[in-house]
Amino acid sequence: MKCSYRREDMRKNMFLICLISTFLFLGCVHGGMKIVDPVQVSPQNYKVLLDNEYVRILEITAKSGEKDEMHSHPASAWYAVSSSKIRLHDTDGSSKDIDIEAGTSNFQDAVAMHSMENIGNNDVKIVMVELKDKKPPVLEEKGPDPLKVSPDVYRLLSENDTVRILELTTKPGQKDNMHGHPANVFYVLSGQSGKLYDEQGEVIELTISAGTASYQNATQNHQFENSGDTEIKVIMFELKSK
Repeated sequence: MKCSYRREDMRKNMFLICLISTFLFLGCVHGGMKIVDPVQVSPQNYKVLLDNEYVRILEITAKSGEKDEMHSHPASAWYAVSSSKIRLHDTDGSSKDIDIEAGTSNFQDAVAMHSMENIGNNDVKIVMVELKDKKPPVLEEKGPDPLKVSPDVYRLLSENDTVRILELTTKPGQKDNMHGHPANVFYVLSGQSGKLYDEQGEVIELTISAGTASYQNATQNHQFENSGDTEIKVIMFELKSK
């Protein structure tokens, strides 16, 4: 009887531990705001492209008429790959309709519980960079600003105190001027292949594929060349040290 009681007690304790772990994983409360990871509750709509100690990059998709589960977001920056119309549902039953145009970008502070519904005719596709508390290392000297030395290649989309969002576009054979970047993440919209040149003339061959994302630490002087036969278009999220 004594052993049976202990086994039953252990089963109850294990069940409680599982419940608590699930609650902490999917729906904890931080700073008074409930946190629910969209990747866990709506994996069909949220794909993790990259996750490190500084950022997490999500690819958000939703077909026409599709609606995800209630979730939240930390502070983040985003870029709309496609045009769409969405309806955001609040926990109190209220909603707000938003038209999103392809090529637009923006920032948002931490967002409380909500769900997203695609009420348009087009599929939703958004790239979101979630910002973590830890900041990436910085370089004292990182080279000239690409916006200033290669305005024909780099275009400013959005900027705030924490992130600068750039659009990089190069035609086949086009090469930008020597420049540098703070730590950044980028998402490839189109492209095939490229080359990176450093100050010593060393070359790194790159294979580029639409839909891929990557992270790079702050970089010194370098140049980029489109060595393929198709246009390269990349969205870059530069992470500021502030």
